[in-house]
Order: sequence, then C-alpha cells, then structure tokens
Amino acid sequence: MFSLYSSSYIKLLILIQVILIVVSRECIPRDFGKGSIVCVCNVTHCDDLKLDRMKTNEADTVTIVESTKSGKRFYLKNVSFKSAAHFKQRTHSQNYIDVTIDRTKKKQTLIGFGGSFTDSATINIKSLPQALEQRLIEDYYSENGLEYNMGRIPIGGTDFSTRAYAYNEFDGDYNLTRFALSNEDLEFKIPAVKYAEKVSKQPVLLFASSWSAPKWMKTSRNICGGTLRGKPGGRFYKIWADYNVKFLEAYRSLNITLWGMTAGNEPTQDYYINSMNFSPETQRDFLKLHLIPKLEQHGYTADKFKLMIVDTNIQHIMPFAEVVFNDSYVESYVSGIAFHWYFNRIFSLNVVTEASEKYRDKLFLSTEACAGWNKEIEEAVSLGNWTRAEAYAFDIIQVQFAIQIDLIALSNFKVLNHGAQAWVDWNLALDIDGGPSWINNTVDAPIIVNAEHGEYYKNPMFYVLGHFSKFIPRSSVRIGFEVQKSILNNAILTAFETPQNNIALVVLNPNEFDVELVVRDAKYGFFSVELLANSIQTFIWK
Repeated sequence: MFSLYSSSYIKLLILIQVILIVVSRECIPRDFGKGSIVCVCNVTHCDDLKLDRMKTNEADTVTIVESTKSGKRFYLKNVSFKSAAHFKQRTHSQNYIDVTIDRTKKKQTLIGFGGSFTDSATINIKSLPQALEQRLIEDYYSENGLEYNMGRIPIGGTDFSTRAYAYNEFDGDYNLTRFALSNEDLEFKIPAVKYAEKVSKQPVLLFASSWSAPKWMKTSRNICGGTLRGKPGGRFYKIWADYNVKFLEAYRSLNITLWGMTAGNEPTQDYYINSMNFSPETQRDFLKLHLIPKLEQHGYTADKFKLMIVDTNIQHIMPFAEVVFNDSYVESYVSGIAFHWYFNRIFSLNVVTEASEKYRDKLFLSTEACAGWNKEIEEAVSLGNWTRAEAYAFDIIQVQFAIQIDLIALSNFKVLNHGAQAWVDWNLALDIDGGPSWINNTVDAPIIVNAEHGEYYKNPMFYVLGHFSKFIPRSSVRIGFEVQKSILNNAILTAFETPQNNIALVVLNPNEFDVELVVRDAKYGFFSVELLANSIQTFIWK
C-alpha cells in the first residue's frame, strides 16, 4: 500500500491528474451574463484547437474557422471556389463586403504573437493542479492551442507582482555584487517560460522589459516614479546598464536566451505603479554611453540581439524616435520601436504609419495590451465579454497592419501602408479579480484562473487572438487586397501569404447584422459565405 506521503503515492496522483485531462474538441460553455460565454477547463475536460480537419492541400477548397458572440468557438467548415459564371448579383439592400486578393503586393513580414510572463500570470498558472498548469501553457504555445511564438519577460517586479521589489535592494552596492534573481523568477516565471519553449514547435522569441531600478538608485527613493539619480554619464546610469545586462546573463546561465529587450517599460510614466521616467534625450544618452556598450561587451551585438525603444503609447513614438535616432551610433544598434495599445482610439493611427514609413529598416512591435484597465468606465474582469474580443481584433488589424481607410463614395477602402510585425498581449493569466496586483491595478486577461475551484476560463479574447496567431505563422507576408462594401458596414480584414504557401484571410464583422462576404482570387475564382453578426472568421486556402 501507498503511504499518504510517499513519493510513489504522490507520483500516482500526478499520473491520475494527467490521465483525467481528457481532450475535448468542444468548448464546455459557461455564461456569466456578460454577453457571451467562456470555455471552462478543468482536470476532466478542456477544448482542443488542433485542427486536423483542415483541407488546405486541396487547391479549390477553403477552410473556414469561425467564432461568434452567440457561442461558436473555432467552428470548422469548408467551402469550394466557383467560377465567375456562377456569381449571382446581390440585391440592392444587401449588406456585403467584396474582397479581391492581390498576391503581387507584398507588405511586411510577420515575426509573431505572444503574451507576457508576469509574476501574477505565472503565480496564477502555478496555483493550478500540475497537469492543468501545463495544459494552460499548452493552450497558448502548443499546436493544440494558439501557437504563440513570442513572450515578454519583466526585469524584476511590476504592478502585476504581489510585492514591490528589485533584484538588489542593498543601498550602496555600486558593483551589484549582491544582485540576485527573485523567488518569482526561479519558482514561477522561469519554469513557465521553459515549458512554453518545450511545447512550442518553433523557437519562442523572448524579450525583456524593465519597470524600475532599485529605489536607492532613484530620485524618488521609491519603486514608483522618479528618475535615475544624476545624469547620463554618471554613476547610476552606469549601474543601471550593468543591472539590465546582469539580468540577461542570469537568464542565460539558466538556459534561457533572450532575443531582445526594450529600453524600459513606459519611460513617460512617473506615478504610482512601478515606473521610472526617461526623456527622449536621457534615453538616447543612456543607450549611447552605457547600455549599448555594455550589451556589446557581453556579446549582445546588433546582429544577434534586438533592442527596442519607446515601449509606451503611440503618441510618444515620434518624439522618442526623432531624438534617439538622431545619434548615428544608437540608430545603427537599435532594431526597432515597441508600443502599447492603451490610447490607440484617442490618437491618430497615422502615427504608426508615419513612423513605419520614415524608419523602414526598423521593427515595429505592439508589446502590451489588455482590457479592463480604465477603472473609470469598466470593470476589471468581465467573463465572456465579446466586445473586448472585438477590440483585440480591431487593434490587431487596424493598428498592427496599418490599414488606412480611404472612403470613396462611402463604399470601399484600400490597404495603403505597412505596419507592425508582432502583437504581444499583457498577462497570460489572471485570477478572478484580475490580479494579483500589489497596487490593486487589476485588469482582464484572455485566461482567468479560478484556483479555488481548480479550473480556468478562456475568454472570447483568447479565441480571437487564435484567429491570427494560429493561422499566420512567423515569416508570413501581408499581401494586398481591394475591398468594396455596403454603406455603414464596419467589417474589417487583413490577408497574409504563409511560408506553407497558404492564404490566410481574417475578417471581423463587428456589426449587429449578418454580412455577405465574397472573396475573389484570380487563380481559382470566388467563394461566398455569410458572416454572422458579431463574428470573426479565418479563411485558409492553398
């Protein structure tokens, strides 16, 4: 017999947990009264997104993956192309969107999609039974899930930690001899990152972002707000560069090699969350005098490592880029521009287009997004909220791929400019209150963990992200298309050619009414389908 505390007994329990997770291709829905449903995962069932019924090797067949506000999640069906002779003229009152694919127009190449391995996210993941903990990461990074291929890792604590901390709180330790990773890294973040790398079928591109230096290095003497003490060229700027590189080296010593980093999260912040302010000028000088030389000294050369600036909201892109890139040494090393989504509905999206046109050799990555952040107008967690899912899709299509709407007789729009190459979400998983957050800065996430009940909930946002990440793999190239559509029809779309020579077309119908979609491909003819109200579809064909 097994002793209750014997290692054999514990191993048996773990084995039973693994066996109990039965692969279910169907969502187990639960309605929390927020307009749509979540899909529930526990040790007895969890829906699986491995799509073995797709027929993308048949030249005349289109596979459709559909999710809707009414409750469909990754619903699969197939249609066939028809010749132009079979096209039926639509009625005058019909709501429609007519798309013509143009493979000859090649735009930006995609790097990928991902989420952030924050303290809070990985603590929540770890709070689940081991098999379910692994399943949640697989839901994001394996081919049974969203097939994420990127990840953001905070350097030290953030507002999504259970405490305020840094890696060296010893005032006066100017040589950082007592620098050490935290328990949050060793017990939560690093195991989650390593498992994501293990289950991903492609390399996971990881990048780091710092929130705050230790408080003894700052003017505020607090983890929140303030700047580094002194000026660029001085002691504390040098120490801060050393600190960042020590983080990269510590992770590398544990067999996690980072693809890149940002120069610092939200450098324009100077208030109650973990933050540290940089002006465009101080960021430029810090990079030139301290961080870049230190990175190069340790082998993080520009050909091997991606350093990005800005890493805050889009209104700050040009003020930072114009100053930082006016130094040729810094400009030659910095790989790209990172930005967040929080004010994309307030400031003109032309900012992204202008920057991507002016700095054509730079990468453009959206590095943080979440719903429920504006406490004045919304609750943090809203389980089953379809509107938030549509906001994700709108941002990915309109902002990241910089689609400009050129209204001609209120009936059509054209893709004019290229945009960003990656879209990275914020917390991978939060608890039912949207935390933990040591300053109670709770928000929503695509997956919400209910540790007390041993289960987690996949929000509509999760599936909408999958409509992009799962079907537009790394190295896909955005292609051109022309659109005609009915008046007052807000459907939007984007199209890519994948490395497997598939076309992936993603269409969001945020309207409260159905819309007829006609897609024309000169190679095969056309196909038509009905876009259900409040739905998103991904179309894949060879």
